[in-house]
Amino acid sequence: MARPVKVIDFEKLARICQYPLTNEDIAAILDLSKDTIERAIKKEYGITFAAYKEQKQSSLRFTLLAKQIEVAKGGNIAMLIWLGKNLLGQSDRQEVGMSVSQIKIDKSDEKL
Repeated sequence: MARPVKVIDFEKLARICQYPLTNEDIAAILDLSKDTIERAIKKEYGITFAAYKEQKQSSLRFTLLAKQIEVAKGGNIAMLIWLGKNLLGQSDRQEVGMSVSQIKIDKSDEKL
């Protein structure tokens, strides 16, 4: 007698795969084996479990970034600074200066 076919809720799988969970975590949440999920994704979409998760996670990253930019455009100074540093490579500058007259050399040191 063959095993009963497991029905996969692809909408639920898509929602869960947005989050940075391990394949084991996702399988446990869905009460399925990793292999069952891998085979189902391959059959349904023609890609691997890893590629499927990456697609779903990139969608969430885009949504979060869009929201952060929206918040920054709304005038949130902290978000403007954070985005400037993380997306534009901006940084706080601290000028440290020293003049040669401040450097003292001890000529009595035998190691020189």
